[in-house]
Amino acid sequence: MLVKKLFTIAFIIGLCTSAFAQDYKLLTTENGIEVYGRIDLVDKGKKKDQYALSAYATNTSGKTFYSEGPWITIKIVNSKSFIGNLMSINGESTTYSTMAGSLVYMVKAGNKYETTSKFKVDSGLEPAVTVSFSNNLANDLSAFKIRVTPQNIVGRWKAENSNNIFRIDYNGTELTIVDGYGDVAKWELGNDGLYYRVVGFENNNEGDNSSLAYSSSLNLVSPTQILYQNSEGISINFMKVD
Repeated sequence: MLVKKLFTIAFIIGLCTSAFAQDYKLLTTENGIEVYGRIDLVDKGKKKDQYALSAYATNTSGKTFYSEGPWITIKIVNSKSFIGNLMSINGESTTYSTMAGSLVYMVKAGNKYETTSKFKVDSGLEPAVTVSFSNNLANDLSAFKIRVTPQNIVGRWKAENSNNIFRIDYNGTELTIVDGYGDVAKWELGNDGLYYRVVGFENNNEGDNSSLAYSSSLNLVSPTQILYQNSEGISINFMKVD
């Protein structure tokens, strides 16, 4: 994981009554991610004042990050609104989800991600705001237990430092891998999320597969890279061909 802990930075943004007079201010920065915000007074009431908070985050690190769920949370501490006291900034939706069912978002280098909300505070008080970075921002997908789906694994792959190209097909419960020589290996998904080999390449012409009953895991490192690890200690990086 890139960010090891959750931290909160509290601040109060200087306000003015003109809806367009305030510029965006840098609220906080961490690991090359800059968060900016502005608060504008929308309506001044006898008991409560209404404000609009606009915020955006920019990834200036030069790297792409991944996040399980929202990666920035903004809270208006003294908000009197049931809706509007919490805001989140997400990255771009991906086709990936974790085994727990959470969506994975991508935070691209150089991109800007925005959010806005209206809220109320007691009349005469300035809004107090906190910014929190998630502790699940990561450099690659391998930080998460990604659910393997046909959309993210079916295709042609080749082992790192090898010219042998494998074709992988997946129906949701069974992986079929065909190597460059036409040999076939099959794996079945277990209840523990691991894959158990039922047919191996070396046993295509043999009837006894009992020695092949070992497990493996497949972890997506990026959209074009899979890390294969099995119970015999073998670890291989597979790169997407097409």
